[in-house]
Amino acid sequence: TTVPSTPCTFDQLVGDVLAIFDAIGIDRATLLGVSMGAITALRFAALHPQRLDRVIACDGPWVNPAGAAELWEERIAVVRSQGMQALAQPTVQRWFRAAFVAGNPPVLDKVRRMIADTPPEGFIACARALQQFDFRQSFPQIRVPTLLLCGAADGVMPQVMREMHAAMGGSEFVEIPEAGHLPNLENPVEFQRALAAWIR
Repeated sequence: TTVPSTPCTFDQLVGDVLAIFDAIGIDRATLLGVSMGAITALRFAALHPQRLDRVIACDGPWVNPAGAAELWEERIAVVRSQGMQALAQPTVQRWFRAAFVAGNPPVLDKVRRMIADTPPEGFIACARALQQFDFRQSFPQIRVPTLLLCGAADGVMPQVMREMHAAMGGSEFVEIPEAGHLPNLENPVEFQRALAAWIR
């Protein structure tokens, strides 16, 4: 789709997901999100629980960490001056473990292309959403069955998601070994095993 001209927020992204549900005719579903998709999925569960059977959130925090706004501002500046291609390799190195990147599996070429092909305006809009959000009050109110997944090597994210799990009564937490920010790509076998076990 085209990039809207209005500022992007997670509530707007939730509205987009709801609009897709309505357009396709989905009454209820299991919703899974990764990275900023995880934040969107959990916010959807907080606002529209009647539309979900369960929610799965992978490697997404409930508040923008200290210093994150400045980091996103730097990345926005890079995109404006050099284009999205300049972020492709640095992002791969941030998202995946060094040993995985060194092996250069084919999936990394797909990720690099995905990043390079992202419309700059869309990246900037989403970066703005990531610069300022705080759902520490709403996520613990989620009553939809919730699974939190996290790559074990995703920096401080495992600790953050453990804190989310502790605050979200009834949620489950699974740490995916040998994976960074995108365990669905880096360790898909363990990722799928965790999903299948919980959904069953």
